[in-house]
Amino acid sequence: MLTSAIGQYGLTAVTRGFNHVDQAAEKIAKASMGVAVEGKPLDLIKPIVELKAADLETQAAIKLLDVENETLGTLLNVTA
Repeated sequence: MLTSAIGQYGLTAVTRGFNHVDQAAEKIAKASMGVAVEGKPLDLIKPIVELKAADLETQAAIKLLDVENETLGTLLNVTA
């Protein structure tokens, strides 16, 4: 169970990253079907970059959770 502020932030960041992945994937899917996104010409470069940025955002949040978990485990071992 995540109780620390860092853990809550990490979980929120993972959720936000997943949402950004979904949004970018939707734009890519629409563009590949020939549907203009937001009334603009079909352009895959921006949504692909957004997808990669969302991927990196999610990876960073997961790394944050891993570090927090390791730190908590170390603290528990020291106090035990």
